[in-house]
Amino acid sequence: MDYQELCNQVFSADKRIRYATVTDSQCNILAGGMRHGVASLESSEDARRIDLQVTILDGVMRTWSESLGRARFALIQHEKAYMVIVPFNNRHVELSIETSMSLEEIGRLVALVEIAARQVVSEREATGERG
Repeated sequence: MDYQELCNQVFSADKRIRYATVTDSQCNILAGGMRHGVASLESSEDARRIDLQVTILDGVMRTWSESLGRARFALIQHEKAYMVIVPFNNRHVELSIETSMSLEEIGRLVALVEIAARQVVSEREATGERG
């Protein structure tokens, strides 16, 4: 499994997932994007700024993890969408989800992302690639 397959698996999990990416600590999007056929809620300029801010939040979560323990995910509830950030190996999965998804369903989705991310990391390490 690679990063794009991870994003594809996330999109396959639920039609309410609007956006799924794997992003590194330098704010480079490694895979994913908007679900085909779904319009973005923000302009392309705003989208890039949001990706940068999410990367900064990922760094904050990692700093807090040094004293509080590993962060599994961050959830931000907006009127129009949920934003979910799932950190792993100096990268993170960023999701935008329709607000009709319940918190219980989001918890199951985060578990799916964590399993898929571990699989990607394991397969990359087995071939000598990093993270």
